Amino acid sequence: MKTFYLYIVLLFSLGCKAQEFDLRDMKRFDEKVFKDWEVDTVYVQMYDWDRFLKKGDERVRIIKTDSFIQVEVSNIANPYKNKNKYDIRTKRLILQSYFFYNCQIGIWKDWSKTGKLIKEVDYDKPYKLSVKDIITLVNQKFNIDLLDMNLLLNVERSNRTIPIYIISITKPNTRGKEIRYITISADNGEVLFDKMLSSEKEFDDHMNSIYQLEGRKKE
Repeated sequence: MKTFYLYIVLLFSLGCKAQEFDLRDMKRFDEKVFKDWEVDTVYVQMYDWDRFLKKGDERVRIIKTDSFIQVEVSNIANPYKNKNKYDIRTKRLILQSYFFYNCQIGIWKDWSKTGKLIKEVDYDKPYKLSVKDIITLVNQKFNIDLLDMNLLLNVERSNRTIPIYIISITKPNTRGKEIRYITISADNGEVLFDKMLSSEKEFDDHMNSIYQLEGRKKE
């Protein structure tokens, strides 16, 4: 009999987990979803239409405008986030987007106000090496964990003449005056640039030279 009751409790527990609500897949905006969330006091709330909330490791920013509601979902344990945009009148999902740091990743979807899918854009398509590939490569080549939220890291992608990943690591207590920039080819993983610089402008100047050089190689 005791075994039977334990079995029932286990089934109930699994059922509850299966029914846990995933904010990242919320098809219609519902204010009640956030009723048990706390105000995230890390941020100063200046306006009623821009709110910061927290629940465990989850973080949410809700922005309301005259035409849409945007829900930005992130987690303090990793650099992934997504933004869902909802029509202010119907509360229907009209845009679903994904990010890794500042990289636009995954397949973004646009819907009409009536819920009809009108556009899909695959932001991973130009890049042969995926975000997961770059995480592994950078860990192996530089012993840098791109998932370490304690580092002053940023990751971007660019596809001007060649697809590349841009990684910047700011040295602590330097007021942004010592930044290590690493650029990696998204085609083959070749390290194109690795240098400590003093500003973003200095990096941009270097990048123009890299792009011009790579452009000549392709011709």
